[in-house]
Amino acid sequence: LIEATAPSTISNLTIDGKGVYTGEYGIRGIYTIGTGDVTVKNVEIVNCTYAINANNDGKITVLNSTLQGWNSYSDDTEAYFENVKFIEGEFDNFRPYTNTVCKNCDFGEGVVIDLSCMVDGATIKFVNCTVAGVPMTAANLSDAEGVNVAIDLVVTEAPANDGLVQNVNKVENMTIDGGNYRTTDDKALRGIYITAGGNYTVNNVIVRNVTYALNVNTTAPVTLAVSNSTLEGWSSYGDSTTASFENVKFECGAYANFKPYTSTTLTNCSFEAGFMIDFTKISEGEKLTFVNCTYNGTVLTAENFASTVVIDGDCTGKIAF
Repeated sequence: LIEATAPSTISNLTIDGKGVYTGEYGIRGIYTIGTGDVTVKNVEIVNCTYAINANNDGKITVLNSTLQGWNSYSDDTEAYFENVKFIEGEFDNFRPYTNTVCKNCDFGEGVVIDLSCMVDGATIKFVNCTVAGVPMTAANLSDAEGVNVAIDLVVTEAPANDGLVQNVNKVENMTIDGGNYRTTDDKALRGIYITAGGNYTVNNVIVRNVTYALNVNTTAPVTLAVSNSTLEGWSSYGDSTTASFENVKFECGAYANFKPYTSTTLTNCSFEAGFMIDFTKISEGEKLTFVNCTYNGTVLTAENFASTVVIDGDCTGKIAF
């Protein structure tokens, strides 16, 4: 209905495709072409197959708008959305291909946030976004598994379940930021929260600004493998969890505790100065095994452990190297 040749600005319009037919490919509300940037602001697009289909070599910026239907942006088009409502239409996909930011956006019920076409190495950032009015979590992202993109999930209002990423078996290539907010009932906010048994892998993940970076809270068996990650704050799990950590940085946040209940192997891990390792819940015969780990830059050994690390409880017989 509107073909926008970049550079251009489209503003203060309602675009309605009702009754318009263009054959098997459907109708586009706004279709962008050319080289340069396109800005769309104060626009409502309804009854179209694609609300926006961007193919300009540059950037598309969408502000204070409502988009019903499919929205897709090619690998030549970077995208920025602020105060945008995405509403399910005949088709319901939000499908970016390259670097994208969504700020203060709401994805309506039924809208699929499809990351399957993201270019390797691209970044998508969601800042204070919601899904059907509820704060977004990683569970709302579709087809992200195995895609080599950086997902920066910034949350400024905690979800009711206390966990930003909960019971997702494979979490990778993601920054999880709690934004220094707590849950609405004043419980501790978790970055990665596991409440069901199963196998869980965490790789190339940064968790910050939460009370618990990682918390397992189930009596069902859990196998947990964390690698190439940074965990800021408290990490804790019970005696039904088998855990291993490799190339993990434990950094101090509002809390700075590592509190396992069962035997754990840590390989090539580093602990920031002041970080506490809590031995109070480790049962008789259970051990923490440190392989080439450091504390405040000092390589940990059996001889220097007790004098180097801030600990809670008695570590005698509960460490190995």
